[in-house]
Amino acid sequence: GQTMTADNWYRRKDGTAFPVEVRLTTLEAGGRRLKMAMVRDVTRRQRAEKALREREELLRMVIAHIPCGVFWKDR
Repeated sequence: GQTMTADNWYRRKDGTAFPVEVRLTTLEAGGRRLKMAMVRDVTRRQRAEKALREREELLRMVIAHIPCGVFWKDR
């Protein structure tokens, strides 16, 4: 009944590689134990995470190097 998740790379027919998330689980249906694998393309998610990391680093750098105080207000 445990679910395992792993990151991997798959290859398209044209030879290009892309990142995937693979989830493996065991379930019971109709008195039978079944294994199920779900594979999801995570290209967009990885791009968004990279962009977020880059923005955070830029913000940290700006705050660390400006010669005045910073006031941050959230609605």
